[in-house]
Amino acid sequence: MKKIITLIIAITLGGQLHAQTIGPDQLDQIKRMSRKYNHIEKTYTGTVEKLVYGFQSLGGALDGMIFRKSDGRLTFIRFYDWQGKSFKPYLQEGSQAEIIVTGDPILLDVFLYRDDYIRELEFSMREEIFGMGYLKQAKNETGSISIETMDQNLLRNRFRSKVINVYNAEVKSKSEFSRSEFLICLNNGDSLLMAKNSSSSLDDIPMKLSYVKKVRDTTDPNYYKNPNVYNLYSGKSDQVLLYQYGVFFYNNRLLNIQTVSIEEYLPGNNGIVESAWGRTGDNKRILLHFSSKSGQEVKNLFENKSKTVHLMPLNDSWRILGIEDGNKVNEIERKMVGGLEEEYANSVSNFEGKITQLFKGTFEGIERYTGAILDDSIYINIPDVTGISIGSDIKVGDGMSVKGYKKLISDKEYRIKEYDIIYPTEILLGRKAYQVKDLFRIRQ
Repeated sequence: MKKIITLIIAITLGGQLHAQTIGPDQLDQIKRMSRKYNHIEKTYTGTVEKLVYGFQSLGGALDGMIFRKSDGRLTFIRFYDWQGKSFKPYLQEGSQAEIIVTGDPILLDVFLYRDDYIRELEFSMREEIFGMGYLKQAKNETGSISIETMDQNLLRNRFRSKVINVYNAEVKSKSEFSRSEFLICLNNGDSLLMAKNSSSSLDDIPMKLSYVKKVRDTTDPNYYKNPNVYNLYSGKSDQVLLYQYGVFFYNNRLLNIQTVSIEEYLPGNNGIVESAWGRTGDNKRILLHFSSKSGQEVKNLFENKSKTVHLMPLNDSWRILGIEDGNKVNEIERKMVGGLEEEYANSVSNFEGKITQLFKGTFEGIERYTGAILDDSIYINIPDVTGISIGSDIKVGDGMSVKGYKKLISDKEYRIKEYDIIYPTEILLGRKAYQVKDLFRIRQ
């Protein structure tokens, strides 16, 4: 698994990778990029020719530059986007700088493989680029900065970036920006760069749009050349998204606006509703998900009527983000049900009964028990590892004793079955006790 993650990060930093066979030169280059123990340092003096903002023509975050060394040759210098705002004051296009870079001894001077992205950069510069490295330190006439002196909380802020929902924004103009993208300008000051697909056209874009966008405030360590331009990733495959925008960068999404009625609410094994079958205005049946903390609100808003909803696409279903009610949009609680988000009693209690129902699921490809009902009234949440080890010792009709925390009832939840919900610290089956050691996750 570690090697796979390393490969993904290396590709993300090194360039685009579409669905294709990886040749020996490309594979060698990827390995050299990821073998940091073999990297060396070099100091260059020269000129910042071009700042690079990811793989995006507009709206991207600063994460590299084309640098002309003192010998006249161009080289491609990369860094992480969360370092962009810190490096920017020392990297001005057309200005002189002294930089320290790290990289593979060969790749610092020459590419073994040129992907489409490098070829596009060379085309934009009208000359060849020789090699690539990673920026460690930048210095100009105003001062210097290195990655060692940067605030390490910047990385934490990068992964804690917030998103907000924008509903019913009016379209000011829309145009073809490139062969693969539309540019949509909105009256609220935002612009959306949307990927085309094989069948899309400008006429398909409505005059009101809802979307999710990343919050770009003072806590965001990224630097944007066009801070009000947001790339919408709909229309591209997950593989292309991963390699173009990185593992954690699925922030900006176009929402689907539909008129929907609810046909059936679907309780989880614990009796709490967090999904439903819905019917669209054009008579399509769709599966809807929402936070358990908004279950009662969803039920009340949809009571015997259809509603205009703002939906985020999932794999084979939809997540409700907003429900229109008159002239306002009710924003649905973002947090989904789960141990980390639930509220439990502060002290452990004892529970026991006869097992009347068992639930199964999979954990890392292994079948395991996920929950049990005692006396048709108590739901025991069985954590992942415990659900695997308990397998041969549990069956319907057996007695079970449990020590654990009882979930507090919330009036925001819609419960079809009024179970007491227990997160256990110990499960006793006959004379065999199972200790649950990952309880700390819900107590933080």
